[in-house]
Amino acid sequence: MNKLARMLCIDFPKTVTEGVLAVLDKRDEENVDFDEFLHSIKTILLYDNYFEELEPLFKHLDPSGSGRIRSQDMLDACAKLENE
Repeated sequence: MNKLARMLCIDFPKTVTEGVLAVLDKRDEENVDFDEFLHSIKTILLYDNYFEELEPLFKHLDPSGSGRIRSQDMLDACAKLENE
């Protein structure tokens, strides 16, 4: 399962891939049943959707492209989204 998860997470940041693998908590030689497999794939897809939707927001809050945003800018953006 880990090999499949790594393949599906190839574009994820390393910390996210490690988090997904920790959630799966299986060694490569261990068997998984269908429910474990299904939940693992769903977890990976949720992470994938999460990054696809939040990356444009982060870039909007980081117009200089520094790769960092102020926490207050993020809180303000969340408050605006909550009020819509």
